[in-house]
Amino acid sequence: VREKWRQALNIFQSVMSSVQRSIVSYSALLNAFETASTWKKSQDVFVSLHQNHMKMNLICCNIAMSACERGDQWKAALLHLDSLDKAQLEGNVITEGSVLSTEMGWPLAMQCFETMQLRHGATRISPASFEAVLGA
Repeated sequence: VREKWRQALNIFQSVMSSVQRSIVSYSALLNAFETASTWKKSQDVFVSLHQNHMKMNLICCNIAMSACERGDQWKAALLHLDSLDKAQLEGNVITEGSVLSTEMGWPLAMQCFETMQLRHGATRISPASFEAVLGA
């Protein structure tokens, strides 16, 4: 699984040179890197997505945050959370879990959790998010 991301990248680069790149192709490549636990490569693709003026969607952002979670990169996960706000997209249970499950420590996890509560109301916060904060 770890080396399949290289195949995905080769396919992306060869096929995408002859056809127009889409948010779906970026999502597929992000997913390959996330699955292979190569968070840095995932971040490079996410940056490329913006540089190529692709309209970000929640799926791409969640995949990038999940890659950050796997790599315990809480700062990068928070940047993705911020980019959701800038794109005027609303996160979901996957978004919350990816951010709160990183190794950010108790004080920051509580601050993120409180911000999510203010944004979405306590009734929309998932039980998994409560558990992630308690485990921080």
